[in-house]
Amino acid sequence: MAIISQLYATLADLAELGPPFSIIAMKTEAERLRALRAGSADVALYLRKRHTLPLAVLMEEVTPSGLASGSAEASGDPEEAFDAWVRVSTGGAVSGGATAVQVSNDGGYTWGTARTLPSSGAITVGPMTITFSGTLAVNDSVRVRAGVDYSLRQAAVAIAAYKLVYNRGVDPESRDGQELRTLYEDAIATARAIGEDEGRLEGSADATPALDEAGPRWTAHANPWDFVTGGYIGDDT
Repeated sequence: MAIISQLYATLADLAELGPPFSIIAMKTEAERLRALRAGSADVALYLRKRHTLPLAVLMEEVTPSGLASGSAEASGDPEEAFDAWVRVSTGGAVSGGATAVQVSNDGGYTWGTARTLPSSGAITVGPMTITFSGTLAVNDSVRVRAGVDYSLRQAAVAIAAYKLVYNRGVDPESRDGQELRTLYEDAIATARAIGEDEGRLEGSADATPALDEAGPRWTAHANPWDFVTGGYIGDDT
């Protein structure tokens, strides 16, 4: 299925790089996804000036935890940013068909209802197939992530957060509102700079590397909500 507007950041990115989860949790998952897609589309408007879209989506990590007597593998080809954390809620031998897992799309802040694993151990999560084998224990888990250039992910999160809560739960005149506005403006400036050749994407982030479009990664803070003062949105101390 073709992606009309490529997603540059996930619900987990919004939870981990955006405002405190208590703020964004006021919005439904569907509202958060719409904001992320809108933020990604805003970034793409500037990238189109110099880059051929869609951007390449690279597998970042398949991170198991626990799984002392079991294993997990992931396969698939995501066309946009992806993050799923799958944990075991009912343990046992996978071949018995009685084990169950839960999926989190927001970095472990919330978890879906339990899904029984078939005896094959394979479940589909978005564009990925995750296959468990062996014997699983409760809270064994695996996290699968794929994404675009990190600077674009940060920009999409900042724009999405602004669209999501600015004047819709956060007072524009408050410190939080002013910080949201500043980060939104910084994100637009980053996208504009990349689109106008003042900043460049990491080479592997471009879906058309044969064209001379890419270069060193354009990256800001590890967390764009980490300010010089060390404070975060919601922290007035």
